[in-house]
Amino acid sequence: MSEAATEIEGLRKCFGAQAALALTVMVLFMLGIGGKLPRSIDIFRGIGATSSLVVQQIPWVAIATACVLALLFFAAALIIIRRRDY
Repeated sequence: MSEAATEIEGLRKCFGAQAALALTVMVLFMLGIGGKLPRSIDIFRGIGATSSLVVQQIPWVAIATACVLALLFFAAALIIIRRRDY
């Protein structure tokens, strides 16, 4: 195969994956609007009227704890990468 054919094949595979993802998200959204999805699977419920910004207060302590842990794990990963000299 020529290089151009390989590049076109790669683009086609990438476009197919994006189209499948978009179709999946659209189907989940439509099922969520229709009320046919269980609440545990409906990923769009937290964006709309039942969002924690509208319904209740945001748990800032939990968010701050998660941010601190993320920062610590990021720093640890950075130290490991620098020591191994990738």
